[in-house]
Amino acid sequence: MESILALLALLSGIVGTFAYIPQILHMVKEKSSKGTSLSAWILWLTTGLVILAYAIEKKEFVFVTIMSVSSAANLAVVLLTVKYRKKN
Repeated sequence: MESILALLALLSGIVGTFAYIPQILHMVKEKSSKGTSLSAWILWLTTGLVILAYAIEKKEFVFVTIMSVSSAANLAVVLLTVKYRKKN
């Protein structure tokens, strides 16, 4: 049962990470970060990195994978927000 839950957690994390794609694509297409809260995304990135560090310490492969991808997507949004704020 534990392996089924681990698989479901991994799949949920992967599917959940796809939720970042529309935000990233919108920002790139519009070349704008208007309406994007930089402080919220930095907070999400920070909390994600803390969870990632914890998962690494506990050697939880599923959560290391999920949080690595999620943190990378969060970082992309933060960097795009900063990039496009400078242009506006």
